[in-house]
Amino acid sequence: MNIKRSITIRRIEEKDKGTYLKIFNDEDFGCISINSILKPSIYEEEATISKIIDKSIIDEEVLIIEDNNEFIGYAAISRPSEHTYHIGQFVIRKDRQRQGYGTKLMKQIKRYASQDSCEIMLECISPSINFFKKNGFIHKYSSTYIMPRKKTLYPKKDSLFVDYSMIEEAREKETRKEKTINPELIKKIMEL
Repeated sequence: MNIKRSITIRRIEEKDKGTYLKIFNDEDFGCISINSILKPSIYEEEATISKIIDKSIIDEEVLIIEDNNEFIGYAAISRPSEHTYHIGQFVIRKDRQRQGYGTKLMKQIKRYASQDSCEIMLECISPSINFFKKNGFIHKYSSTYIMPRKKTLYPKKDSLFVDYSMIEEAREKETRKEKTINPELIKKIMEL
């Protein structure tokens, strides 16, 4: 007998908090904006998730994936800048891994990022590297992987979140300006 799948991806709600906290406490993260050494206590996480659910924290979101109303996993996403999504936690229960749930959840995150013309960034631990590479992420530096943004002319205003690369380019230009010697400054120094 084959059971029909009914997969849902949605924002976390109050009714999900207990299951979310159990998975948060029991499972390893696929990505590590907080590494296992610095993982917050369950009490700190409960306070944070409560604020996300009641929308006291507006630049963070938790998407959950369910199959037949069974909580399978989640992705905690923040928006540190106008053009960047940051996946801080990406977790699929161990007993449900390698069944396509992570890929489906990642595809939804990519859709939101594309709508907002954003790049997706995350820090990844070794066992998860192949999953994120398979889903289009490229190695940027150290343990950081990115999904470059897809440019859209008219990003939706009310979508979930909104290119890290543009911010990096601006930072690099500023750094180059600082390193470039201003000819007028040289002239003033020479006059002294």
